[in-house]
Amino acid sequence: TIINADVDAKSFDLDFRKTIPLGGPACCECSDCCDPCGDPCGCGDACCAPSCPAWDITWSGGVRFADVNWYRNYNGLDEDFETARDATSTLSFDGGGPRVGLEGRRYFGKQRWCSAYLRGDISVLLGQMHQQVQRIDQNDIVTTQTAQGRRIIPVTEIEAGLSSQLTSSARFSAGYLFSAWHDLGFR
Repeated sequence: TIINADVDAKSFDLDFRKTIPLGGPACCECSDCCDPCGDPCGCGDACCAPSCPAWDITWSGGVRFADVNWYRNYNGLDEDFETARDATSTLSFDGGGPRVGLEGRRYFGKQRWCSAYLRGDISVLLGQMHQQVQRIDQNDIVTTQTAQGRRIIPVTEIEAGLSSQLTSSARFSAGYLFSAWHDLGFR
């Protein structure tokens, strides 16, 4: 048996995010004062630069739009390596829906510009799906099945990694993203 598969998933997200600092040394604008210099707040003092708290949690909510296409081909060969059976499946899904997420982040270093994070997101997408399966047996008989309609597709994602704050508005991150698009028929 020879199996070929290809998945193309494009998703576009629009999120609102809110961060909640969780203790550790920081400066007054984080509402958790540091005082290594004797000043109860330390803000503006040369020895107490503003930094982020040791931990924070960020929740998010928004919408996701997705365009997913996949292709899969099975080719069964007999003992003479001739095609005994061939099947091709294709699927197309376009949809959108709400998305919520939660991220935890732990900061490291003197200025807390390095961090490790773990993030989880859940989306529920409503959209149009079209699926086709075409089979050809050893007698060259072609059978085609087509299904289309509206589907609700849940999507779960877990992301973990490390990041470094390069400037006040630029961050470099590296990690792994595990994404599961449920009920799309691709195992």
